[in-house]
Amino acid sequence: MPYGKIALVHSPSCFGQLLNGKIFKGCLFFRFLINIQSNFNKIILLSFHGQIEEAFQQAQYQWLMFYPCLYFFAMWDAYKDAGDEQQP
Repeated sequence: MPYGKIALVHSPSCFGQLLNGKIFKGCLFFRFLINIQSNFNKIILLSFHGQIEEAFQQAQYQWLMFYPCLYFFAMWDAYKDAGDEQQP
């Protein structure tokens, strides 16, 4: 069922693509390109430690704004690759 793959895409490493056998899209591209270039993990860590101003300074907003686009693409891609024959 493709809805299970959509639910799994909410994890940071895109398990929906991994279950579909799309390792490049699931792990390498999404995690390394966007998370590293935007300093996303560093921003989260700084905010957890209460260093909000430093988190704002470390953010690469050009890359961070691209994150939601890939997030929704990953949901659509996991659904389409799951092989559902019915049209939504």
